[in-house]
Amino acid sequence: MSGIGLVLNVAKDALLTQQYALDVVSHNISNVGTEGYSRQSPVLEAKLSAPYGGFNFGRGVELCDIIRNTNDFIEKRLHDGQSDLMAMSEKNTYMDVIEAIFNESMGQSLSNQFTDFWNAWNDLANNPSGSPERNLLSENGVLLSQSFNDLNNDLTKLGQEIDNSIRAGVDEVNQLLTQVADINQQILILETTGKANDLRDKRNTLVSKLSEYLDLNTYEYDDGNLTVTTKKGYILVSRADVYPLGFDGNDVIWHSSVSSEVTITDTIQGGKLGGWLDMRDEIIPKYKADLDELAKGTIWEINKIHSQGVGLSAFTTVTGTSSATGSDEAMGTSGSGLDFYDKITDGSFKLWIYDDTGGVASTTSIPIFSDTTTLDDLATTIGGIDANLAATVTDGKLQITASNDSTFSFSDDSSNVLAALGLNTFFKGSSAVEIAVNDKIIADKDYIAAAKINNNVGPAVGDSGNSSEGIITTGGPYTGTGDATYEIKITTDGSTFQWRKDGGDWSPDIVMAGSHALGGDGVEVTFNGSFDADDSYTINVLESADTYGDFAAGDNRNSLAVADLQYQGMTMKRWSYTRGGDPTSQDVADTTIEDYLHMFVSSIGIESKSIGREMEYKHTLQDNISQMRDNISSVSLDEEMANLIRYQHAYVAAAKLISVAEEMLDTLINSTH
Repeated sequence: MSGIGLVLNVAKDALLTQQYALDVVSHNISNVGTEGYSRQSPVLEAKLSAPYGGFNFGRGVELCDIIRNTNDFIEKRLHDGQSDLMAMSEKNTYMDVIEAIFNESMGQSLSNQFTDFWNAWNDLANNPSGSPERNLLSENGVLLSQSFNDLNNDLTKLGQEIDNSIRAGVDEVNQLLTQVADINQQILILETTGKANDLRDKRNTLVSKLSEYLDLNTYEYDDGNLTVTTKKGYILVSRADVYPLGFDGNDVIWHSSVSSEVTITDTIQGGKLGGWLDMRDEIIPKYKADLDELAKGTIWEINKIHSQGVGLSAFTTVTGTSSATGSDEAMGTSGSGLDFYDKITDGSFKLWIYDDTGGVASTTSIPIFSDTTTLDDLATTIGGIDANLAATVTDGKLQITASNDSTFSFSDDSSNVLAALGLNTFFKGSSAVEIAVNDKIIADKDYIAAAKINNNVGPAVGDSGNSSEGIITTGGPYTGTGDATYEIKITTDGSTFQWRKDGGDWSPDIVMAGSHALGGDGVEVTFNGSFDADDSYTINVLESADTYGDFAAGDNRNSLAVADLQYQGMTMKRWSYTRGGDPTSQDVADTTIEDYLHMFVSSIGIESKSIGREMEYKHTLQDNISQMRDNISSVSLDEEMANLIRYQHAYVAAAKLISVAEEMLDTLINSTH
């Protein structure tokens, strides 16, 4: 090649190369505000030299590549950070909703409802026969129950809303996966002639949007195809193939290449889906369980006292509110199906029967063995006490009915069976969604048990070191002229006993079989079950034989006992849930109902603040990483203007070089003429 020809070729290539560089710069400038766009840079290289005239002359410049200014490590950090941030953001949003649901500053908050409820019991204690006080107590009980119901329903609806979000999120993920697979194919075709930078940016943007929904991993083949998987390795996109997700209303499903379905709910930890699943399967169930625990504790403690009291009149009929699925199973076992089966213990309760004049016809202490006595057994026992009393089990519920103008009431339940069966209780149900005032009380407020039946013979209380499994039931009335204490001591092989009154002499051995009068003052004992030698018991009795079995309209002992519950410590549970694991609980001992409520509501605020702080922290991290990415990949107009001027000057110089070469060629041609 001649010298002038070489100059022309170098100038031509330079002109074209600088034009290409200007094309890249103009592309950058035009996309300065385009989401996901990565700044592109022309890569210019000197062409290989060529020999001429004994020398190697350079042959100019050429465009060898157009590169995207990206950093794969930073991009991966951005995607991971995006997943974490979106998970926290969604959780923070729903925690704000839960905080609003349990807003204690509202007039109808659960705390205020409890305050009104306890005050109503105190008002009833001040006037136990008053109809206005009874009506107000019933209304406050209904309002308290409704508050529990509403809070539970709000949490349930929140979970349902999250399910709808999950369903929509899964649909969005599948659309994005399809677009990624389509771009994979486009890149594969286009990159046979060069880099498909804009398509790669578009694909990266789609992956970034995918990372908003779940935690991902990506792998790129040498040919430019991208594989997208979940963090746990489930393939979502491989080249042109898509493995979509599904949602069956509860679980997120992965559809494999062999048409099988795999549940991957518990493997999704990040993104909106991870945040939604954490809320639905961990946080909301925990608060619902704690709310149920509060409702259950309230129901049980109030019913346990209420069931042993009496209203302004005795019952002609009563039906339990709790249903046993196994009436032939021991009531203190799970087989009975009773909600409060675990509260039933070995003990007894008194059943009082009144004649048509209201006088005491009889009183019977009915023993209950938690691991042997069935509901059918109890119905048979009650039905055999008196001809005017019938007991049946209907739909798993115990129904007791008196006839011939007889009535009946309950007292002194050491077995907890009355409350467990829902007999003579204030509330029905066993959870926040079920709690309600007993229909019997709604129909007739006179059945609110503000009073207690006068019973001047206490239960047989065993010493702490006893090992006996039997139950001693007591009867009266005690007709002595002063309060007294009876002692019972099991002797020999456990089949005989001795007794004494007020520390006097011990009686001779008495065979336990049957009922036994302890002297001539009306106290009777009956032994049920087996007893061990040397075990001892105490029975306290009071001088009040003339009112034995009576109850008065002005008696407020039971209402005071219920009102005092707000100050009584009890053991309740705090619950924890983890996705894919069984719920666990931790006992909170000696806590009052009010303390538990405050602890519960405070935990919501603490959790919300914790999630909010973590969201802010992850947002800061993401901003920092985004800044790092922008420093590498974003378009700087100042830099591009400098490049524009640089390449423009190079272009002008190349054009001038062509003019010079043309003049040289003209001179050479003219000189030969």
